[in-house]
Amino acid sequence: MTQDFPDAELKPLESILKMMERACYEPLGAFENGEFIGYAFMTKIPGEDYLLLDYLAVDKNMRQSGFGKEIIKSLKTFYKGKVIFIESEDPSFQEGEAKAVAKKRLSFYESNGVKDSGILS
Repeated sequence: MTQDFPDAELKPLESILKMMERACYEPLGAFENGEFIGYAFMTKIPGEDYLLLDYLAVDKNMRQSGFGKEIIKSLKTFYKGKVIFIESEDPSFQEGEAKAVAKKRLSFYESNGVKDSGILS
């Protein structure tokens, strides 16, 4: 995760492990022919019909190969019947490289059928 996200966006490992113990956090790995291609970390409330996609990344050597799209499809199948929320930075509040990254993330999600809630924080 330290290769995929800035330090400011990373949760402490201790927090992740505590949430996993309480069944509130689910790290999932994605593999293709036994080879690791990426991961998704989900925040959930047991018994509820919604989750938050907390982290999603594809191995840097496998990006731009359609694996991100496949992970999103797999999440929709795995959590069928549940609503998956995704939080992303608003590009209008970013500058420089951060703005470009935020636009790219939103474009990726939009191209994979994710609907914008229109909620800004």
